Amino acid sequence: MAHFIEDFKAGLDRDPATKTGFELLLTSPGLHAIWNYRVAHFLWKLKLRTLSRMFANIARIATG
Repeated sequence: MAHFIEDFKAGLDRDPATKTGFELLLTSPGLHAIWNYRVAHFLWKLKLRTLSRMFANIARIATG
């Protein structure tokens, strides 16, 4: 969970186009891609390999 908060803070600090945290949550494909990767990796470590790959592929389509 700490990584998600770190990612969020980094997005606020480093994205000059983003004015608010709410805007970052709704419009940042980079942040979404990182968070989706973290979830897929967590599933992979739980040996839920197929679910992890499905999640990663759906996230790739959604975030570009």
